[in-house]
This record gives sequence, structure tokens and C-alpha cells, in this order.
Amino acid sequence: LNPGSESSRPLRWPPLPCPRGPTPRTDAMPSTSERPWLHEAPQYGLRMLAAVDPDNPAVLRFAAPAEALPEDTRVSVLWPDSWGGRDGTTGAGWRLEARECGSGDLAAFAEGRGTAPQLELRLPAGGNGSKLWRCALLPCGATDVGEAAAVLHVHGAPSERRVTWMALTTLEPPPISEAAAALVPAFSDAQRFEAEYASLLPPALRSRGFGVELELLVVPPDRTEHFTKTSELRAAIAAAGLAARLEHWSVAVDPSVEPFLPASAAAACAVAVPPAPAEWAELMVRRKGCTSVELKSPPPPRELRLGRGALADVRLAAALLRWRGCAAPDCGERGAAAMLHCHVNVRSSEGGGELLCARELLSVFCAWLQFEHVAASLARSWVRRDRWCAPLYATGPEFSFSDKPWAQGGHRPLPPHLLDAPAFLCRAHTLWRGECCALASEEERVQRLFAVTPGRLASLNVEAVLKTGTYEFRRHHATTCGDAARNWCLFCVAFVEAARPGDGACLGRGAEALLDAQSPEQALTRLREAQLLATREGLVALLARVLGEGEARALVEAMAAESCV
Repeated sequence: LNPGSESSRPLRWPPLPCPRGPTPRTDAMPSTSERPWLHEAPQYGLRMLAAVDPDNPAVLRFAAPAEALPEDTRVSVLWPDSWGGRDGTTGAGWRLEARECGSGDLAAFAEGRGTAPQLELRLPAGGNGSKLWRCALLPCGATDVGEAAAVLHVHGAPSERRVTWMALTTLEPPPISEAAAALVPAFSDAQRFEAEYASLLPPALRSRGFGVELELLVVPPDRTEHFTKTSELRAAIAAAGLAARLEHWSVAVDPSVEPFLPASAAAACAVAVPPAPAEWAELMVRRKGCTSVELKSPPPPRELRLGRGALADVRLAAALLRWRGCAAPDCGERGAAAMLHCHVNVRSSEGGGELLCARELLSVFCAWLQFEHVAASLARSWVRRDRWCAPLYATGPEFSFSDKPWAQGGHRPLPPHLLDAPAFLCRAHTLWRGECCALASEEERVQRLFAVTPGRLASLNVEAVLKTGTYEFRRHHATTCGDAARNWCLFCVAFVEAARPGDGACLGRGAEALLDAQSPEQALTRLREAQLLATREGLVALLARVLGEGEARALVEAMAAESCV
């Protein structure tokens, strides 16, 4: 389906009724907190910025132009001026430790006496760049991370950047007849394959509705003699005879999609096959050179379903955009420039699939929390700690949306509940053990439990449950590869269906880890351990419940191969 080389706004589902260089100056980051926090140098966001814009002033402030950022990361404790050991640990001292996520093994530690000792760790780049460490500042003698004064998750530096998939496919789209001659046969083959594949899936998986939002840069419509991108694609769909499959898809301008940075555009054009002319790089960095769009699948009742050939439709839509000229930018000063989101129906009666009860909704959330860092390793490096799809840590939030990517965390307070998974879970536990028991209907329980959430801009958007009746999976980079988009959709739908029982398939035991605990603190202890010890093998085992072991492993391996490490 793909010609050439490899590869903001919510989905409009019907609304539901709602009853190495010098150390950065720490004095440049004034703290409004009364507690210590952990600082990494260089920060992960700075590494991403240096990869796409090595001459950016923020990068040059850390490392001289002739120097590269160090591969290892230094983690240190920053103490506020007003700190006096208010929690009672005035003389026992402190321990700064780093444990590797996936095994829980102790990677490094440092100890110091007094109320505010100077502690520092150095973590290696490590392996393929997908390593993640949980660093915690604990009172000496403490063993539970719940007692930590500060926690920071630190990613290893990526060992490479792959930009071949980002190249603009064309600036001179071929005639529609040529595109149709290539698309239609390829789509017929894909449709037959996906129909046979779907027939082997459980009925509940085949019938669950979902939607896609794909953000991209595209060739402006005036280069193809059309007034709008929508009219151009409508003409292409009609000429190719694909109206029955794509006529209800929509294309809208999305100003949140950022153009390429100059260095990234030049790198993408240099590796294009055949090499792209300099004009392409010039257009890719200008807002008027390319059009920022969001391609959306139809809302219910025409939403995508695996049993309706949806995976072939996703591949076809991406292929059609490629033929008309598109690109998927990586990241810039504001973070990820474009994303791929998938909404999976969980509570909308107009969408396909059995509706999830409150306990099942919490089970999916707990499972996602457990596999948070595993899922992040399946996406490109720049979305793993991005503010548009912020990680949900069982130890609490570590930065806010207003933080610049290269200056995240610690030095400013977060709004209440924002990205705060522990606060959401504690509230859910309290409600479940209290007033939810007296509520007569499942709808009332869902409304009460999800009235306050960690917010929309998290890796899993829980806020969408009450707004659109969906769970929105936000952590995937934008892509021009139909296979990558197809795999993400299958992953999200399968994850919901596999995680909803919460009957012991996960280490964290889904909702049981939360709701059956005697106290919120006990529940959080279980979930923090489950998140620390989560592995890719565990994720495969979870998905195997609905896909089978072979298909689940193949899916996860395909996503990992497409990620950037």
C-alpha cells in the first residue's frame, strides 16, 4: 500500500449524558516547592532537542558546539533553601538509589548524612537506549518507595535516530489515475488478508469500535489545483473508486502539528530514496510550505471495527495520503510535533462492543499503569516523556505541561490531580469502598469514579470516558507507514479487551490490586511494584489472552522494530 520508502482535537464521537559541558545552573530554576527534587543532566528532552536541532541555544548552553552531549546521565538532589528535614529525618541521612525498570535490580546508590547531603548518581547510556531507571530519594533505612521524598524516572540515551520514514513522499503528486492503479489492487490484497485475520479473532475483539486521529504534514492543496485538502482527497477517493471505504473519513487543519526543524528536515531529505531536492527541506520547515492536518476516521455508528475490515482501511488511508504527499515530523522545542491517537469504545452505546463496567474500566487503567514504561519503549524516543502524552507513574507526576522539554520537573508545583495517577487511584479506592456501594446504577458509579481524572494530556486519556465514552491511547508518534498505524490500532483494541477482566493475568492483578486492597496505601504499594517489574514478556502474555501467544509476540516485536532506540 505504500509508494516509495518506509515509512488536539478530540475524535467527534457523540457526547454522553453527564449527570557533558558545564553543569546547568540550578539557580536558574527557582523552586516553589518545600521538598527536595531530583535533577538529571543532560535531561532527556535536551537529548531529543540536540538530535533534531544541535545548534539550538538550549543545547549550546549545556555543551559547546564542538562537543556532544555525554552518553551517561548524572542524577543529583536539589534541596530548597527552606529545607530543614520537616519530615523528621533530620539526622538519619538520605539514600539516593536507582533501580532498573523491568527487573527491579539496584543499578546505583549513594548515601549521605545530615538533613541535606549532596548526593549524585551516574547512569550509563545502556544497551539500545530503551533502558529506564526509577531514581528515588529515601530516608536511610527506608525500603518502600512510597516513603521517598522525591522520585524521577530516567531514560537511557537513544543510540540512534532513524529519519528515513520522515521524508516527504512527494511534492508533485502523480495523477489520480496512477495512484488508483497502484492503490486499488494493493488494497484488495490487504482487505483479503485483514478479513481472514479478523475471522480468527474472538467475537468481542472483532466487534469493539475504535477511531483514529493521525496528525501529519501534507502538500498544500494549491499545488494540486484544489482549494482545500478535503476536496483534493475527496476527488482522489472518488477517482480511485474507494468511496465505500473512505468517504466518511475527514481531514481538518490542525495548527498544533509543528513543521520540521531545519536540521531534521535536511537529514530526512538526505536519506530519501531517491535523494530529495533542497526545495523539500525548505518547505518542510515553513508553516506555509506544508499544511498541518489531522486525518480522522468516522464516528459511530460508522466507527472502525476489526470485523468491518478496519485495519485495511487504516492502511489505505495512510497510503492515500502518501500518494498525495505527506510527512510525519518528529519533535521540536514544544515537544512531539505530531502524534497518532486511537480511541477505543468502552462506554458509548452508539459504538460497537460490550460496554465496560466501572470495575473493568479501572482494571484497564491499572493494567496500563503497570505497563506504562513497556508501552513507551514501543514508540519513538521523543514521545516517551512528551508533554502531549505524559507518562502515568505509580509514584506520581514528575513534570507539568508548561515545562519546556529540556527543563522538566521539580521546580514548579503541579495543579491538583494533573497527571497524578496515585491521587486518581486513591480517590477511586475510597469511593468504591464508600458511596459507590450505595449507587443504584453502573452509569452512576462510572460518573462518580471518573469525575476527577489525571487529565487529557496523558499517555492514556481517562477524561475521554465521560466525554466520548472511549479510552484514548495517545502515546504513538505520527507515521506515514500504514502498517505502523494498523499495528497501533490493533494493539490498543486488544489491550482493552485483554485487560478488562483483571483476574490475575497481570502482575498487578488489574482492578483487584486496587479495589480489593485494605487501604489506598496498600493498593499503591502493589501497583508501584507491578510497574517497576513490568516487562515486555508480561505485555505479550496479557495480549495473548485475546490474540494468541504467537500473534501477540509478533505484534509487539513489529512495534518494537518500528520504534526508535
